[in-house]
Amino acid sequence: MDLFCGIYGIGAVILIVGSRYFDKNNITLFLGGYAIGSIIEYLTSFLVEVIMQAKWWDYSNNILNVNGRVCLLYSAFWGILTIFLIRKFNPFIDSILDKIASKLSPKVIKGLLTAITLFLAFDCALTCYAQDIFITRMVIQNRIEVKDIRKKGKELSKITRKRLSYEFCKYPLG
Repeated sequence: MDLFCGIYGIGAVILIVGSRYFDKNNITLFLGGYAIGSIIEYLTSFLVEVIMQAKWWDYSNNILNVNGRVCLLYSAFWGILTIFLIRKFNPFIDSILDKIASKLSPKVIKGLLTAITLFLAFDCALTCYAQDIFITRMVIQNRIEVKDIRKKGKELSKITRKRLSYEFCKYPLG
């Protein structure tokens, strides 16, 4: 149901904006991207676990990891990605946006930005809704222990309009 995965776009924007302070050369840009990307990844992992009670990745088996949320290898990838974003991708996108902006009136640009923002907000809301359904389904199907599992079952039943009595009979929830 997800049209876009917002965390990637948000992460890229944070990397681009934050890395401008490190744009002296590729080494400082790499180090800045390494740090900013690692912070983004750590916070995302933490927030997903706290808010959604899910763990989307675990680097516990990777060398030099921090609580399994970030590790040396993927942090290095953040540094490389930042160099690419700042040196190649962002200038390319800026040139396209400049060409578009030169051909449209400020009023049309404002309308387009409003429409795109509303669309992305709607997509984000749908993504959160779909993620909740997915997590609920995984909790029930895999018999994962969580508080109020029967409530989760009722929520899923309402959402999918299916009866989960078979699941509850098949997997006693004591």
